[in-house]
Amino acid sequence: MTKKRQKYSIFGREPDTKKGCDAFIKEKKREWGVNYALNEEEVEHMKEIMRNYYYTPLKEAEHMVQGTWKQKEPDIVNVAIRLGPIYYEPRFEFYEATGRMYDFSVARCICFGGDGRVHESAPPKKAVMDALRRAISDEKLKWKKDQGYNAAFHPTMDAHHKDGKEFKTIYLKFLHAIKMSEEELFAKLYLNTVTLKHVE
Repeated sequence: MTKKRQKYSIFGREPDTKKGCDAFIKEKKREWGVNYALNEEEVEHMKEIMRNYYYTPLKEAEHMVQGTWKQKEPDIVNVAIRLGPIYYEPRFEFYEATGRMYDFSVARCICFGGDGRVHESAPPKKAVMDALRRAISDEKLKWKKDQGYNAAFHPTMDAHHKDGKEFKTIYLKFLHAIKMSEEELFAKLYLNTVTLKHVE
């Protein structure tokens, strides 16, 4: 017997799967394009998505995620698509009437995903490893390019390969340098890590 998939309703559409909602939002973002200001109806739909699906599963962080949205929602009057300041990815920005902007990470919305990065509500090992990989790989890849590295010609030397041996080597040397085990590192970086079970 197959498990019935939970359905989600966004933008007044018929209930759909996470995958269907994700595809719909991606298509809307492509259709709207960067610097698009959502109209009044679209703003209400985005606020409904945030109200219903913006969350963190960590009890100790609820006040910072769904709690913050609940507090700010009444003041949000505009939503626009802009480019993020670091990775220049198209993102939703939420504005108060005063012009103050909030860049709530809609990747937290249960009904659709983000850019593939792991946010801090993920189990400790997955989130910490993802953060470390991003912190290391950009600088290492830049250094390699400065040395003449080209992914088209040297694919096995790709510094940011997801499961690359090179990253694992750097990571193990890092743990050795700070004289900590993985568990000790996660405990330092995570609140109540011992209560969070990570399944490989």
